[in-house]
Amino acid sequence: MNTKFIIGDEVLCMDASGSGGALTQGQIYTVSKVNTSHDTLSLEGLPDESWLMARFSPTIELPVPKNIAAIRKGQPVATGVLAYFGKALKHVAEVSLAGGQQHAPGQPLHWDRSKSKDQLDALSRHLIDHFENPFDTDGKRHLAKVAWRALAQLQLDLEAEEATNEKL
Repeated sequence: MNTKFIIGDEVLCMDASGSGGALTQGQIYTVSKVNTSHDTLSLEGLPDESWLMARFSPTIELPVPKNIAAIRKGQPVATGVLAYFGKALKHVAEVSLAGGQQHAPGQPLHWDRSKSKDQLDALSRHLIDHFENPFDTDGKRHLAKVAWRALAQLQLDLEAEEATNEKL
């Protein structure tokens, strides 16, 4: 085990399986005992059991709120996005479908990332084109294509940040 914990460390439970309900995935615990020869630790507030260190991540490497519910409540997708931008998102969905049919006809809708690598350049071109004519030659709105490209770039940035576990 590469990660070493000390008494008093706050750790994030990454795997609660097989704990009989004693652990909660996503919950932060405080280390009360450490056994480095067995790669186990004990946690404050829980019966004196030893848990494999591999179940936990240091919170300094993976900063998250005290529980996953707080994260979810801080992301009101339906009331904070869909309710505001339902009509606009329907147009973005149409653009997504048209792009999928263009790049992969006859296949289930998917984002072929190998054919879509210049999000910010394409976004900028569609924004410029919007001022000349709000509709592209395929009849879809340039601003819907701008929104799709912005969402694509945001998704890529978030995935890259998650993969490296550091902010870009």
